[in-house]
Amino acid sequence: MIGKPESHWLVTLLSVRRAAASFKICHSNGLDSRVVDLEQGFRAHLGTTGEVRLIEVREDRERVRIEIDAPMTCSVHRLEVWQALHGDTGTSGPRAGSR
Repeated sequence: MIGKPESHWLVTLLSVRRAAASFKICHSNGLDSRVVDLEQGFRAHLGTTGEVRLIEVREDRERVRIEIDAPMTCSVHRLEVWQALHGDTGTSGPRAGSR
């Protein structure tokens, strides 16, 4: 989760291939939702202020490393940390695991 409780982005890893991965990117307003395929080194924009970049596909092809570039005013957390901080209502809009 990237952003603030009232306006945030959810980035979900869908699949991993040789040197690429597919991500679902959703905004909490429900209006901006898309699936992007990224090769290593490529970026996808999160609105007008943030980006996610695929750094590495691990050898087991089950894990990836990503880089999140967001303003210092935004928080960046794994979903389970976001939920612990904001409660289950912190994921209103896009939901984890929804495709």
